Amino acid sequence: MASKDIRKNPCNQEESEGREGKAVPGTVEVTVRIMGENGEWMERSVRTDSGVSIGTFDVTSRDGYLDSFDCLEQAIIQARNEASRETAEAFLKEVGKKRKT
Repeated sequence: MASKDIRKNPCNQEESEGREGKAVPGTVEVTVRIMGENGEWMERSVRTDSGVSIGTFDVTSRDGYLDSFDCLEQAIIQARNEASRETAEAFLKEVGKKRKT
């Protein structure tokens, strides 16, 4: 399954203007897969722009590092939660279809 458009993250408001939907350095992608009984994978991928990349990650001060790390971590958590929720919903929808038959 193709990845969805890139979600906005509060850490990248200024940097992401005009870039929505495009993968850029610092884009985080999380994919969640559940294997069905027939061996086929149910898969959802979510991308979010973290607002930081190797080139922009601030290592000049402790506070800068912590801010950059926080932005990266928030993007990872946001993508993980959304991908997990979407995959679980798709799985449960299939379970519901099977129970009706």
